[in-house]
Amino acid sequence: MAVHGVRELQTALGLVAADSGICLVPASVERLRRDNVVYRPLKETDAVSPVFMKARKGDRSAELAVILRLIKEMYRKEGISFGV
Repeated sequence: MAVHGVRELQTALGLVAADSGICLVPASVERLRRDNVVYRPLKETDAVSPVFMKARKGDRSAELAVILRLIKEMYRKEGISFGV
């Protein structure tokens, strides 16, 4: 059995559609309705997954600042550490 690590959701779903394995995706992805892909809910209702966010080095845009502020606020409320 081979393990494929991919960075793009569409690539992961393509591998599943080609009968090359399984992948875990958020429930919202089910709306994509790909041929040869079946979505099943996890039995573990408290399952979590890390979220990765990237931005261009030196990006000082107001939009990015707002997003970062909101994410940091949400993480602080949940007691989750932010950043590396």
